[in-house]
Amino acid sequence: MRNALLILSVYLLYPSVTLSAIEDVSFGIGTQTQFVGKVQTDESGSTNKFEFNPYFTTAAEVSLTENLSFYPEFGFLYPDSTKDPLISKMTYFFLGSLGYEVRDWVLRAGLGLSMTKISGKGGTQVLNNGNQPESFPMPEGSATSRNVILNLGTDYFVHSDWSARAETSIYNPVNSRNRSFTYQLAVHYHFHDILGLNKSKTKTKIKEKADDSW
Repeated sequence: MRNALLILSVYLLYPSVTLSAIEDVSFGIGTQTQFVGKVQTDESGSTNKFEFNPYFTTAAEVSLTENLSFYPEFGFLYPDSTKDPLISKMTYFFLGSLGYEVRDWVLRAGLGLSMTKISGKGGTQVLNNGNQPESFPMPEGSATSRNVILNLGTDYFVHSDWSARAETSIYNPVNSRNRSFTYQLAVHYHFHDILGLNKSKTKTKIKEKADDSW
């Protein structure tokens, strides 16, 4: 846990001392499928491949070189119940990625910290256990799990202000036994130089192409 906080501090606090290097601030909305192939979805034993779990994220772009940038990011899933309606879950995450711009694409890779808070009211619940019902204890209070994640993704600018994103987060990347995957699909709106600190280097390649075609 101490190492995770150290990594997070380096990623998120160091770039903040150079606000003039912030070239873009964006807001995204999408869906996340958690722990692909690890969650059973029906009695026949099928596992999850795609789920609609709305999530929201905001990120900044801190320019390092002409094509290389640092992207601090914060996001969270819409709070909801789990497969069991008596248990609620809240997931949020911090990311720090390096991104390399290639024409209208940005290729990103980095580390982050994901936290999931699960809450319940306690008591017991009667569920089928084989051929007969059995009482199972329910969690009481709340507990938070923390995981260091490896994040890999790509953004494609369909317009100077809009981008589409596909990415995956790898939980426990160095532990083959506990390793799992989550992926996100999202769209982002880019405010560019919203802080008014410098002249924005907006992604205008597609717009220029469209202008040239006329």
